[in-house]
Amino acid sequence: MISPFIKWKHTRKMFVPENDQNVLDGARGVKVQVSDHKFSYIEGHVIDGRNLFPATGYLYLVWETLALMEGTYLNDMNVVFENCKFMRATALMEKRFLQFNVIIQRSTGNFEIVEADSLVVKGKIYVAEEDQSERVSFDLPGIPKSEALPLTSKDIYKELRLRGYNYKSSRLKFLMGTKSGK
Repeated sequence: MISPFIKWKHTRKMFVPENDQNVLDGARGVKVQVSDHKFSYIEGHVIDGRNLFPATGYLYLVWETLALMEGTYLNDMNVVFENCKFMRATALMEKRFLQFNVIIQRSTGNFEIVEADSLVVKGKIYVAEEDQSERVSFDLPGIPKSEALPLTSKDIYKELRLRGYNYKSSRLKFLMGTKSGK
């Protein structure tokens, strides 16, 4: 045997990408902590005195999971979200992390985010066609879906300001994952 005679020098650290079979199957666990630089944008998301995980943050996690499933970069993939239902808010603690489980059904695109065995968000996601990019629409009671008006990002900012959210344009674009300033 030659192995006892080989010495390894472990001073150099190398990044090894994860090839998690669960992600390829549509399930992924995500640890969220305010002190993590990847999630630093959520620290100032305070509503009614509570630091909450933002709704767009949940959608971002789903989008990121779909990109991992498809083996592509997040910024190279435009997606459509449909029938999103936010079941409850998730409060953040300074010294504690949250464990979200993101599940996407590959065949239908239906997704769920679960935290502490409780459903947080559910809906549907799929890759957008070329003519669907840069559009947001809402289903309104009493208005047929064919007559629903698409909203521009300016409309969204105005609606958020009216509801007490004061996001700056570039911050919201980051949270929504848009690439352009339209």
